[in-house]
Amino acid sequence: MRKATDEQIEETYRRTGSIWKAGEELGMCGQSVQERLAKMGISRDATNRPFSEGDSQRLKDVYVIYRNAGKLQELADEMGRTKQFICRKARDLGLTDRNRKAPWHAKWEFVSDELIADEMNEWLSSDMTLIDYCAFRGIDDLGFSREAKRRFPAEWDAIAELKLGSNSKYRRGRDFEYYVKRQLDGMGYVTFRAPASKGPADVVAISKGAVYFIQCKIGGYIGVDEWNEIMDYADRVGAIPLMATKGDNGRGARYFRLTGRKDGRKSRQPMVEFEFDRA
Repeated sequence: MRKATDEQIEETYRRTGSIWKAGEELGMCGQSVQERLAKMGISRDATNRPFSEGDSQRLKDVYVIYRNAGKLQELADEMGRTKQFICRKARDLGLTDRNRKAPWHAKWEFVSDELIADEMNEWLSSDMTLIDYCAFRGIDDLGFSREAKRRFPAEWDAIAELKLGSNSKYRRGRDFEYYVKRQLDGMGYVTFRAPASKGPADVVAISKGAVYFIQCKIGGYIGVDEWNEIMDYADRVGAIPLMATKGDNGRGARYFRLTGRKDGRKSRQPMVEFEFDRA
């Protein structure tokens, strides 16, 4: 894609009134638009520019992350506002209410690598579990962990090893994934393990004419969102969605084919037992 010219950036920014909307149109991130505007000497004076719906959504998406990281000034600079203005708008949007009961789910894809790396290092230096750390920081543990794994898979695995220890649920789950992979390797399948659960499944197995997406769950249960997610992934590419769980007496592995989506009701998981043939 051709790099946007200064003229295009200026025109798009003045028309949209938002670096984030301009970035979306031009295929750039908002921060890059801001940096180019600064080089052109174009001011983003808060007194002359209304706070748009896009600005409000941006603040909703990332305010708590930047606040908890102690980087509100950085956020204010990115948005071309003063820190006081950002804090006042956050209050108006209900983002500073300490009595809010609903968990806060940030759009972590909008957050810089540096900020996510800082949170990873803070968790590493703490003596808390991931869930306790995220609760203490007021951030969504699932959103944070997924984005950290996506951007820093090797580093996330290393931190998880140090934090969770050799006898942890994490280690047992990872060992079970390797067991499933080795078992299917021995049956002639081509297999891949997704690093740090990065991908549509823990293990992907391929044979002539068939692809299997396998979630490895020692306890034999997959949550609603994760269940429906693997169903969607499998449907998209014509793969077969499976769950692997521990065999009888905790030995070996049993496989189940996922046969339908979950709707959150307390009923049996829609699945049937499945047996692999040799590839």
